[in-house]
Amino acid sequence: MAIMAVTLNYGVGFLGFPGGTEVAAAGVTNLGLKDQRQALRWIQENIAAFGGDLDKVTVWGQSAGANSIAYQLLAYGAKTDEKLFRGAIMSSGSIGIGNAVHPDREDAVQGYRAVLNATNCLDAEDALGCLRAVPLDEVFEAGEATGTHPTWWPTVDGDFIPQPPSLQLEAGEFLVTCPSSQGPTTTKLKRFVLADIDPHPDAVPGAAGIRESCCGPPLLWPLSSFIATMLSPRLHRLLPVLLGRHPA
Repeated sequence: MAIMAVTLNYGVGFLGFPGGTEVAAAGVTNLGLKDQRQALRWIQENIAAFGGDLDKVTVWGQSAGANSIAYQLLAYGAKTDEKLFRGAIMSSGSIGIGNAVHPDREDAVQGYRAVLNATNCLDAEDALGCLRAVPLDEVFEAGEATGTHPTWWPTVDGDFIPQPPSLQLEAGEFLVTCPSSQGPTTTKLKRFVLADIDPHPDAVPGAAGIRESCCGPPLLWPLSSFIATMLSPRLHRLLPVLLGRHPA
């Protein structure tokens, strides 16, 4: 069976996921996810012209891409009539994601203010309007300078993401009619673990520091909440290192 692959670009960092209460009030949150959705609409409108079948679209993503697929399954509380894809594959990501933040989260608010300050828009009467007039490369550089862990995340905005994903799942607000597959990749967790860690006790705080600098405070969540495919022996072996509890 022939397969036609379509790739797409979407906003990332501040340009794709601006945060903060002012951004949420203006309705410009989750722009990267909306970019993806618009690309899926383009596929529905145009793929037939390239020999594709608009009724057989399967979306796939890995890592952040997999999380993006999960958000598309949850989009608008699954209350729209849009039928943009019929299947979903998530590699090293999950529909049980927990990285959506509320707009009043402190680092999101401060991150937005830092971008305004760097672009001389902090004291403008219409700060967002001022920011829109700034050259794109300057906005990009300002967003990059704030860091990305965990400032620029999808936002629970009451619209594209009506409520935290865990609550949407409990309420059945996702595309239950869409067959989906999710699972891990072989080496994804390598970025969180030093391959050449010194077993000496003094090296253990360093390993925990890697996790803190990369990912912020640990998300304490019961293992029973994870999908079964993620509860592998490998994950159990890595958890002590990820949480800074590796035995000396």
